[in-house]
Amino acid sequence: MPWYLDRSVLGATALATVNSTRDRLHAEHGTESPGRVVAGLSFGFWRGLFDRKNEDLWIRCLHRAFPTGDGRRRSISAALSGLHPFRNRLAHHEPIFHLPDAALDRRRHEIAIVSDALSPPTSPRGLTRPIERQAFVNTSHQPPRSPEPPRAFTFTGVCAGGQRGLVGRRTPWFGLRGTGVR
Repeated sequence: MPWYLDRSVLGATALATVNSTRDRLHAEHGTESPGRVVAGLSFGFWRGLFDRKNEDLWIRCLHRAFPTGDGRRRSISAALSGLHPFRNRLAHHEPIFHLPDAALDRRRHEIAIVSDALSPPTSPRGLTRPIERQAFVNTSHQPPRSPEPPRAFTFTGVCAGGQRGLVGRRTPWFGLRGTGVR
């Protein structure tokens, strides 16, 4: 049984979200696969896994997905909660260039918290360097500088002790791009 159907892993609300995603996949494709189910789950679903009501899930499994973090669910939850509306703005192509530098710095800091908790920075500058405004507004009519390559890794076996673990790939926006279950 895939982890996303295991009642001992997910609560009733999360299971309802998974079942809704599965129903949608059956309606659209006539079938489902673990990869499509995981990919079809919203950012809000993943953020919700780190809410206070899922503290036991953090203790049992999820903390293993963040080996270099501070070990507190609250840190990841706060960062994801701050990023959720920002991510939605970006996903809906809303402009962000008008936001104050302090707001952009805060979002970047939240990205760094989650990203660096997933894996250590590969660059000494990491994601914590200050945001340069010209990265958002390019008035020079020259192509923008190429960014550092995104850090990505594959993780497996987040839930130990015979439980099925998450299998996915972290992208620069730290979303899980599911490739199935193990």
